[in-house]
Amino acid sequence: MTEIGRESKTKPKNKRNRAWRMNLYFLVVFVLFAALIFKLGVVQIVEGEKHIEDAQKANAKTAYYPAPRGKMYDKQKRVAVDNQAVPEIVYVSTSKTTTEDKLKTAKNLSSYISIDTKFLKDRDLRDFWLASHPKKAPKLLKKSEDDLNGTEAYKRQVKRVPEEELKALKKNKKELEIAAIFTRFSSGNSYEPQVVKSMDPNKISGNGSEGSLLDESKNTSLKPKSDLTYEEVSLVSEHLEELPGIDVVDDWTRKYPFDKTLYSVFGGVTTPEQGLLSDRKDYYLTRGYSRNDRVGKSYLEYQYEDYLNSHKAKVEYVENSKGEVTSQKTIDKGSRGYDLQLSFDMELQAKVEKIIEEELRNSRARGNYMVDRAFVVMMDPNNGDILTMAGKRIDLETNKLQDYAIGAFTTQYEMGSSVKGATVLSGYQAGLPHYQTFVDRTLYFKRGLKKSSYTNMGSITELTALQRSSNVYMFN
Repeated sequence: MTEIGRESKTKPKNKRNRAWRMNLYFLVVFVLFAALIFKLGVVQIVEGEKHIEDAQKANAKTAYYPAPRGKMYDKQKRVAVDNQAVPEIVYVSTSKTTTEDKLKTAKNLSSYISIDTKFLKDRDLRDFWLASHPKKAPKLLKKSEDDLNGTEAYKRQVKRVPEEELKALKKNKKELEIAAIFTRFSSGNSYEPQVVKSMDPNKISGNGSEGSLLDESKNTSLKPKSDLTYEEVSLVSEHLEELPGIDVVDDWTRKYPFDKTLYSVFGGVTTPEQGLLSDRKDYYLTRGYSRNDRVGKSYLEYQYEDYLNSHKAKVEYVENSKGEVTSQKTIDKGSRGYDLQLSFDMELQAKVEKIIEEELRNSRARGNYMVDRAFVVMMDPNNGDILTMAGKRIDLETNKLQDYAIGAFTTQYEMGSSVKGATVLSGYQAGLPHYQTFVDRTLYFKRGLKKSSYTNMGSITELTALQRSSNVYMFN
């Protein structure tokens, strides 16, 4: 009786415990689902736009476009080195761009522009042939070479391009132009603008660099190999829809308001074709330069590259999961590099150069054919600033004058009477009184040695000695 009663009381109690546990379980599940729904609402509604932007950034690619270099000003804040806007055709490939796409665009573009093909190398032609003959290229490999990796297989294909095919390609002007354009397209990575053709700045009205002579014979920064014309710019601009990846942009080149004055001292800038200096390529690449960026390659442009170099414009391209570009926008317009303040006085420099030219021509007109160059360096005695650094040289073959200002510090000559001013200064420092007189007459020494000025000047002071270039006074 007691056991039966106890059992009957235990069963309801167990049922109540199970019911309580089930309710607790459902409550926990409900809370978890509610928390999940709440979190999804926060992600989709509150933070939705932010996550969309983050997702797009993951597929965003950035292209960098050139901006002008910093200007150079003279002592009076006149512009000595300026920038000139120059139109150019550039090509930007995407991560989805194929070799066939590049070939098709190159072929279409060749219908609207002409391009110099002299820069093409044998390897460029072989690469182009392999790209334009996708069915013949695999046949250059033997069956035993099927297991080779892609790089090694391609190397062997390059070597085995038929010579007769290369000869035929070299004779076909149209195909060579397509090859040249294709080579320019393939010169860099995806989203890295490649210059296809740019305008010669000397053909732009108002560019003071026209007719300038530069002592550096290797400097071709103002003479691009392929000169873009306004007609070509117009044609390409009208057909951009059928030229994917092609764009016409404004680039820059150097302009010299004072024409040839100090041109050689300012130095040269590489062309897009020349790109980075080979001996400093690693230095520039670690600082964010692209391989086809223009840099200063001599003198002031080279010395102050870190300051004159511009901050590039940035254009962001957003791709979808298929690698297609869905949008593009400029996220940074870029800015020109820092300006450089020089100690030169450009007007004074121009006047000094004119005097040098006249003296050189007059000297040669008088029959003094040994004189082929002259230099004048003027300093501010108060602070040592270089006001002018003028130099001219006559080309003995053409009899034309060339800017040779760099010769003032890159060439060496035996000092002449110009040291007499320093000699008098040394005399002052050693106690020589002002207006000290000495008699300028021939001096005789042992063994028949004698010294004199070009004429006997009699009793003279240091002022007359400097005016008339007295050797005897300096000996004393």
